[in-house]
Amino acid sequence: AATLKRLLPGAIQVFLAPGNMQELSERLQGRGTESADQFERRMSQAEREMAQVTAFDYVVFNRAEQLDAAVAQIRAILMAEQQRVRPRKIAL
Repeated sequence: AATLKRLLPGAIQVFLAPGNMQELSERLQGRGTESADQFERRMSQAEREMAQVTAFDYVVFNRAEQLDAAVAQIRAILMAEQQRVRPRKIAL
């Protein structure tokens, strides 16, 4: 995300977060796709990533069993950004 912000400073950045760390832990454990070491590394990485949320323009919480709500929030962000009086300028 930091690289994208540096390359495209006007880009909208949305942080997709779990409802909370306990929920993330339960999701990952429920999948059973990672060893105990991988799970611990993944949780540690998630905590570091969550600490960076203030570097983003928006945060959307992807809570368990509420994917439709997260999608609706992202759509709302996009719609709001399209209605800006002063649109963001992004040069690729």
